[in-house]
Amino acid sequence: MEVRYTNTKEDLIAFNEHHLANNKAFQKRRRLNLYISPLFLLLAFSFYGYLSDSVGFYVGGILGAFVSYMWTLIAYKRYAKKCADTLQKEVFCEHKVTVSEKGVSESTQNSNCHFNWDAIDKVEYNESYLYIYNTPATAFVIPKREISEEVFVNMKKAVSDAM
Repeated sequence: MEVRYTNTKEDLIAFNEHHLANNKAFQKRRRLNLYISPLFLLLAFSFYGYLSDSVGFYVGGILGAFVSYMWTLIAYKRYAKKCADTLQKEVFCEHKVTVSEKGVSESTQNSNCHFNWDAIDKVEYNESYLYIYNTPATAFVIPKREISEEVFVNMKKAVSDAM
């Protein structure tokens, strides 16, 4: 089965958001930075405020924890978009992906590659995209909007059957 599509910046953002939402190591680091670090700041400043009998350290702890939380929250919300800001000429072009019994082949204007099914890391999909991961962090991002509903369903079935 063969499909042709062109990725956009929105497709890359959607992939990054999907990948980060399903990456356990990233989610662990995110929880640590969002919750544990601000709590540690609050407790450390509060303890120091208690020892020195100074209200300023309590206020500093609250403000420090709040600023730390907000900074981290904003940074994590912008992360997927920031990743897509890098110029990637091999992403924002026309792709031809072929799924066969042997594996997945992709060709663009500048490159050709083939991955046997043993080399494919995993396949995931949602209502808008099919992601065929060729490494733990990169994938062929096939947008449903570029192909018909029927072709999208058939492509998911062909990939599932082949794996």
